[in-house]
Amino acid sequence: MATLLVAVVGATFAYFTATATGGDKGGSEVSVGTAKVSNVNVTASPESITNFETIYPGVWLAAGVGVKAEYEGDHDNDYKVTYTLNGSIDLSALKQKNSTSSFTYNIYKVTGDAVTEPVTDCAVSTSGTSGLEMSVNSCALDTNLKDTNKLFETDQTLDITTDSDGKFEITKEGLELDVEEIGAAGVHYYLILKYANDPGSNQATTDQGKDIKLQLSGVTGTKVSLKS
Repeated sequence: MATLLVAVVGATFAYFTATATGGDKGGSEVSVGTAKVSNVNVTASPESITNFETIYPGVWLAAGVGVKAEYEGDHDNDYKVTYTLNGSIDLSALKQKNSTSSFTYNIYKVTGDAVTEPVTDCAVSTSGTSGLEMSVNSCALDTNLKDTNKLFETDQTLDITTDSDGKFEITKEGLELDVEEIGAAGVHYYLILKYANDPGSNQATTDQGKDIKLQLSGVTGTKVSLKS
């Protein structure tokens, strides 16, 4: 049994709210973010991320988690760990509002230093006179988040028009770390949600004031095996 800190990044703003969290909240050994198996300790903990502060249609959002695999005590062999990365995206507030906006996501893996601003260079534009016709024309990803680091070959689509409640569980199985190569530096995963800007619809009226919540909750199913 282990309990990890959970960090919340986000606040309430005039237009939209975004909440990003990471780190497992604890539970049984098979579902916690930290599990000691043999003489290897695997830890998942939240990343501190600077998100776009005011969430307009078209913005990209991020949530992150770091995963470390470290030896505890003496060891005679080299190990690797295999695990499942878990997360969630909650668009239920937009579902309740009957939004037709489209969303895609992907997860990027970065070895080395954490990325504090995964999403960069979002440019806001304003049209109309009511103050609600604001949107984001474009966003970019940090240079460390390259296509070659994607966990999914293509971006995954979220359809809130057909989903029952607008809540989506995110999993990626079969991820591996070589313990002696990664060590204390760990790896970092970034869940990137792309919220499409549709100039042909009035997203400002439909979606205003609604919450978008992202989370990478940690790892489960941790298994340690000898490195071949």
